[in-house]
Amino acid sequence: MRLAHSFAIAACCVACGAGPSLGPSSPESTGGATVAIGSGVEPVTNYRSTAAALRTLGEDDKKLRGLALEYFATHQMILEGDGALDTVASWVIDHVVSEEGDLRMEAVDFVSHKAGWIGISLSASLATSKGDGWADLLSNTKDSWSAGFSWNRVGIATLRRGTQLFGAIVVGGVRLELEPMPRRYESGSTLAVEGKLGEGLRDAEIVFSRPDGNTTRIPTQKGRKFHGSLVADADGEYRVEVLGTGKEGLKVLANFPVYVGVAPKLEIAVTATTSETADEAAVTLLRLANEERAKHGLPALRSDPKLTLMAHAHSMDMAKNRFFGHRSPQHGDLEQRAQAAGVRPLIYGENVAHAPTSAGVHAALMGSPGHRANILKKEYTHVGVSIVRDPQSGDEISWVATQVFASYPDR
Repeated sequence: MRLAHSFAIAACCVACGAGPSLGPSSPESTGGATVAIGSGVEPVTNYRSTAAALRTLGEDDKKLRGLALEYFATHQMILEGDGALDTVASWVIDHVVSEEGDLRMEAVDFVSHKAGWIGISLSASLATSKGDGWADLLSNTKDSWSAGFSWNRVGIATLRRGTQLFGAIVVGGVRLELEPMPRRYESGSTLAVEGKLGEGLRDAEIVFSRPDGNTTRIPTQKGRKFHGSLVADADGEYRVEVLGTGKEGLKVLANFPVYVGVAPKLEIAVTATTSETADEAAVTLLRLANEERAKHGLPALRSDPKLTLMAHAHSMDMAKNRFFGHRSPQHGDLEQRAQAAGVRPLIYGENVAHAPTSAGVHAALMGSPGHRANILKKEYTHVGVSIVRDPQSGDEISWVATQVFASYPDR
């Protein structure tokens, strides 16, 4: 068994004065039967940015953790053990091996938050131990690392089943200090977010999404320290997101749900998968975005050839040159790329995502207040969408996706 999936998202929006997706036809997954996820994971009471206490390890776990940390250190990958990711790794094994389930991004996202994880850019790898030990598992994780994700935490788990030994490694990144926040609040509470961005990051933004889907953005705060709050004037699930600017542009650094006046979800329903090509996945992503806009009484976004070519060029650039974000080392940020493409809308914005399925891409974008705001921005009239296969994903499919939005009110 060989499995490796990475998940990441980033969004930006730019205000200014001023062809179809061509990805390879690789099988991908959406649709199918629905199963419940997460019932066996113990929920935390508070979110914290510090690493959670490691769970009690068996001999197989200890051996894999020692080998993993030593291997990663030799490749300049300095990781700290995190009990929250141990929990996710244990769930990955139970779900995929014991329950023969499908590893969906929204499932991993839900389980990780239930375990107290606030960071982003999770990568989950699963393999069996062979004569060469855990070479496949360690190599899969290292290959995913090269995608430009800023990982500094790791969780591991093992499972013996008959004569087989399975191992899972989950890595992720936390690049900020966050004051502890409850997972559950009383009705009418104030959601206060406070902390400090990590080294190399600046200009924090805080975005909340409300139970009705609307978003509230706290103005950009210069420097590394940040604070902001929102009065929860309705009961339900809220999303809290913290973004910061680094060398690859604006990035999501923390994203997690909190529950006001209602009990936190203990499990979610996730739809199993069927195959589709990259071209079909791009069509699906546009359809899903327009379905979300219709729910909010907004007109559908129209596909634009120039924006689609921009989106495709950026997806290919990220996949080929192993970076993830809005600022390309070769072609610059969104504004520079738009100028080079001859795109001159009133306003424009961009979402980028990395996930194993198009449904996972959409779920991640809608689960992020900043990305959600781009998709539901009423001023946007046109969009370009491109999904291409990550060449490092091996036998498992993983997509690199870009959405470029623009306002052309006169068209």
